Amino acid sequence: MKIDILSWNVWGLNDGETKGLIKTALNEWRCDVVVLQETKIQGDISRVARHLWGSRWVDFVNLEAIGTSGGILIMWDKRILEGQLIISGSQSISCRLTAIGQDFSWFITGVYASNSRIERQDLWWELAASRGLCNGPWVVCGDFNTTRHSNERSNDHRLTRAMRDFSDAINDLQLVDPPLFGGSFTLNKGNNQEQRNLTDDELIQKANITLDFEEISKYEESSWRQKSRILWLKQGDKNTKFFHKMANAHRRFNTIDKLEINVIEITEPVEINGEIISFCKQLYSETEAWMPNFTLQNFASITDEEQSWLERPFEEQEVLHSLKLCAIDKAPGPDGFSMRFFIACRDFLKVDILQTMANFHTLGIFEKSLNATYVALIPKKSGAKELRDFRPV
Repeated sequence: MKIDILSWNVWGLNDGETKGLIKTALNEWRCDVVVLQETKIQGDISRVARHLWGSRWVDFVNLEAIGTSGGILIMWDKRILEGQLIISGSQSISCRLTAIGQDFSWFITGVYASNSRIERQDLWWELAASRGLCNGPWVVCGDFNTTRHSNERSNDHRLTRAMRDFSDAINDLQLVDPPLFGGSFTLNKGNNQEQRNLTDDELIQKANITLDFEEISKYEESSWRQKSRILWLKQGDKNTKFFHKMANAHRRFNTIDKLEINVIEITEPVEINGEIISFCKQLYSETEAWMPNFTLQNFASITDEEQSWLERPFEEQEVLHSLKLCAIDKAPGPDGFSMRFFIACRDFLKVDILQTMANFHTLGIFEKSLNATYVALIPKKSGAKELRDFRPV
C-alpha cells in the first residue's frame, strides 16, 4: 500500500492568508497524511483542520501549542485510513493508522523539538516510550531543530554534542534516516533559498509556480472583496485579511439564529426556515380579488417613428455601454459570475451575449434562469427577533 506523507513546519496557523496558501498547496499535492509543525494554536483546532483539508473527509490528532510556540497537527483522509491516538508528549504526538478494508496498520509520530539541547533530551525519552507502544512500521517526522552531520549546516561545520545526541537517538530507536534530495539545505537564515544552481526544468517550474501563486492570490482577494461588500476601496495593496474580517462581520450580523413567533422564541434551524418561507409566501401573494381598472384617454403619446426607434434591435455599442454602467464588484449572480467577468471577457462572450439579446428582441421571452434571484432577509436593527424586523432584499 502506497501512502503519501507531507511534513511541514508552517510557522503558525493563526493568519488567514497563511492558511489559504497552505490549503491551496494541500489541495494540489493530495497527500494521504499531513504532519504540520509549529501550529501555534491552543484549544480546539477542528475548524482549522477542516478548512486546510478542504473537505469533511478529514480526521486528526493535535498537540496544542505552549503559549505562542510549538503545536503539532497530524491529519489524514478518513476514507482511506482510520486513526487512533497512541501517546502525546510535550514535543511529540503519536497515532496508529489502519488502512480501511485492509489488514495493515502502521504508526506515525509528529515532532516539534525544543531549541534547547537540554530540553531536547526529553524528546528522546518521549520517542523511546513511543517506540515501545508502536509495534509495527513506524514513521517519525517533523522539525528536530538540529542536524546529524556538519555538512547539513551552511554556516557552521563543527560536530556538536546536539548532533551526537540526535544520531544516538536514531541508532538506539533503530530508525533509518533517508537522504535529503533537492536543495542542499532546508533553511538558510530564514530564507528558503537553494544553495545550488537550478536546472532549466526547475527554473521553468519555479516561474510557473510564481505565476500560479499570483493568479490564485488575485482570485482570493477578488472573492473576499465581493463577499465583504466594501465598494469604496477600489484599488491598492492586497487587503484580503481586511475583506475577510468585513465579510465575517456581515455574516454574523445577517445570520438569523433565533426568531420570536407569537411571543415564542424558536432556535431550531428547520423551524426558522419554515417560518421564513411562510412569511415570504404571504408577503408576495395577493389576497384581494378586486382590482381597480381605468381607461387612458387624452394622454400624450409617442409618434410611430419614435415607437419604431424604441423597438429597434439592440446594437453592440448599446449593449456594451449598458454592461459598463453596472457595478463590477457587486455580488455575483446565481451563475457565480460578477459583472467584472462579463466586461473583462466581452470580446470572447460578445457573440453569445448579442445572440441572446437578439433572441429576446425577436421572441419577447427569455430563459427563466436569466432572471433568477435570491431573496434574503436583512435585519433592520441590531438584535432583530421578529420577522417584521427584517427587510427582504
